[in-house]
Amino acid sequence: GLRLGAAYQSAVELEISDASTSFSSDEAENITQFNEFQAFYPEEVKTKVNTKLPYLLSAGISYDFTPNMTFEIAGRLNGYEELDIIEINYSEEVNRETTDELVQNYKNSLSLHFGFEYHVDEALAIRVGYFWDQNTAPEKYVEPSLVDGESHNYALGLGYKIAGFSADGFCSVALMD
Repeated sequence: GLRLGAAYQSAVELEISDASTSFSSDEAENITQFNEFQAFYPEEVKTKVNTKLPYLLSAGISYDFTPNMTFEIAGRLNGYEELDIIEINYSEEVNRETTDELVQNYKNSLSLHFGFEYHVDEALAIRVGYFWDQNTAPEKYVEPSLVDGESHNYALGLGYKIAGFSADGFCSVALMD
């Protein structure tokens, strides 16, 4: 048979209050530049962070070609444009400032997913799939803490059912552009 599905998650305002942020590094203590700038960064400071989590809109369709074989296709729109700035407020000066803004400049992105499931018998299912994720961050904003880029992901999986118990496993390979 044919099955359709859709889901929406609205954007969420996020506030983290009374967080603790530290500015120290055991590895950098012997570096002259770090020691010179240490005076501008308290060892620990209370922070408040304001940001917005993106909305998610997804939809999918599956079709049973035979009683044993199903094809699925799905897509998801990630509203990352909602996450433009992360605002940080410090309880005391950090680098002569009490506020900081991390500019994200993300763009909305799309993910597409395709997959087949084949039931060899009532106990064993074999699955194969592919999904593509679009880059969310403009190249000039990609940095080591944000691994982002278009990716092509390939997956193989197995499912096994016996006596009311089921086990599922998969292997996936991601290739980044």
